[in-house]
Amino acid sequence: MEERNYLDNFIIKEQDGKYGNFLKVWIPNLEELIKSLQEMENNNSVNLIISKRREKSEKGVSHFTYQDNWKPESKGEVKIDKEEDVNFDELFSDTDEDEPFVDTSTEELFK
Repeated sequence: MEERNYLDNFIIKEQDGKYGNFLKVWIPNLEELIKSLQEMENNNSVNLIISKRREKSEKGVSHFTYQDNWKPESKGEVKIDKEEDVNFDELFSDTDEDEPFVDTSTEELFK
């Protein structure tokens, strides 16, 4: 299992309100939070996961945050060397009967 990169300086407490629960976030050190986010940054973005703790801490912290390191698997690219390798008639066929918006009755208007 990959090691989690937790986001410190981002304190989350779930509280009961008049109309249901809500999350209250406190950032005790903004500069440290920004530094942590910059270290996690990839292509000018950061993916985070906010997860509920099994039990609240003594100080009422109910959630924790860590970096989401998931990356899609590379499926590889399809490379075509020559135009002859592609059957354009098959790719751009207008005779597919399953297409709901093909109206062959107006075909003569465009000849």
